[in-house]
Amino acid sequence: MDPSGSPRFLIGASYQGPADRAWQMWADDQFDLNLIAQDFARARTAGIGVLRIFVQKPLADDLVAGKWQKLDRVLDLADRHGLAIVLTLHDYTDWDLARVAKLDGAVAARYRGRATLVALDLKNEPRIGDLALSVYPPGEAAPLQDAAIVARIGERVTRDEIPEYRASEGGQKTVPARLDDEQAYVYVNALRAYQQLLEDSAAWAKATKDGNVVRYLHSPEAAAWAPLIDALNDSLALWLRPRLAAVRRADPDRLVTVAQVDTILATLPVNAWLDYRTYHRYPSASAAGVKAALNLWDDVRAAVPGRPIVLGELGISNDATDEATSAALELELMRGLRDRGGAGAFKWMLNDFPNGANPRENSFGMFRADGSAKPIAAGLRAYAQRTPASTGALTSVPAAPPVACAGGGPRPNTRSASTVGRLVVAGTDGQGVVMRKSPHDGERLRAWSDGTRFDQTGSEVERDGLRWTPVRDPCGTSGWVPMRYAAPAAP
Repeated sequence: MDPSGSPRFLIGASYQGPADRAWQMWADDQFDLNLIAQDFARARTAGIGVLRIFVQKPLADDLVAGKWQKLDRVLDLADRHGLAIVLTLHDYTDWDLARVAKLDGAVAARYRGRATLVALDLKNEPRIGDLALSVYPPGEAAPLQDAAIVARIGERVTRDEIPEYRASEGGQKTVPARLDDEQAYVYVNALRAYQQLLEDSAAWAKATKDGNVVRYLHSPEAAAWAPLIDALNDSLALWLRPRLAAVRRADPDRLVTVAQVDTILATLPVNAWLDYRTYHRYPSASAAGVKAALNLWDDVRAAVPGRPIVLGELGISNDATDEATSAALELELMRGLRDRGGAGAFKWMLNDFPNGANPRENSFGMFRADGSAKPIAAGLRAYAQRTPASTGALTSVPAAPPVACAGGGPRPNTRSASTVGRLVVAGTDGQGVVMRKSPHDGERLRAWSDGTRFDQTGSEVERDGLRWTPVRDPCGTSGWVPMRYAAPAAP
């Protein structure tokens, strides 16, 4: 929001550190606050209002050890330069969701209410492997880890074939050694089914000429993939739940997002649990490429209505495209996003990366390795000075309307010994959720609107591929709701 309270279109960039030590900025022998200060000053001269920075392994190790000085000083530096920060958590490998959630909660608690932070981004570009390979809290197993999913999506590799596959070169690259053969059987079948889904959607898009994976999933031809989509959605819900709960307990008003790049994962219904959505897309270096990216953006945005959406990474490399052309195309994409109701756009990235091994990846910066500005810096500065408004403001989950209970008002908002957590109805696209007496086909008790808070009273169960959670509503009635419509809420 601007000072008057009107929504602003966020103009940002990703920052991986000074050009000569990108992806290494948090290491003890690489951390240099003076160099970071120079980059922050350059960002402001280019019209950047928000920087996206990343918690990588060296910083995570520091934070776990209670060493907050580096992150504290970088946030203080952002304040001095008039920059806001989106902090991307868990930009490193750790499969233990309980351990990751504990650190998420510690970060949220440390910076509770701090205006420097626009939002916490739970993960940069999660993939199907993140959902299928994570270690979930005790008593929980994602549908993608349940052997029952293989029967629903079709077996592609038999149990007898798994040992030989694991011994092959491809199998050793694909299947983590920590999985037993039964776990590997489920994982390989889920992964191959997903790959077939992508192939089918690509063939359909080519045949229809203007199609894409989002439209394919809404077509009759994709009906057979419904069990896999449901398993992906409910696995993403389980993957999100402990981390969202940790953040919302520690800082109830903090905006939370996930930086999605996989278009299927980005359009699953459970993304409505997030306060705002983030999607990454890199257009090809042409006007047609920008148009195609905007058309796909429209479909991704419409797939999960009711949540603002930011293009969290965009850019055209100067390895094969001249700097003036890339600047014009990037600005055209940003203008198109704003015109379509986007809440913001983030350039990838602030600096070139001269030490990288991939010429294309090295050349996305707004600034060259020597700190000199490319044309996009002046273009963004001019664009930012026009203070463009946005119709896609970033807001948290709305409050529910007043509750009317039979025989009086709602019960007091207190937790009993039987309560294991707090949930909020979210992602129903304004339709509300129906609470049932038992999972799936039980008696309909009552419909509750988005924003309604429930007590969670026990563990989820699965019925016919859909996960249900037991709840107690504001009137004290106990029942069940689909887990995909029950997001973690602050106590």
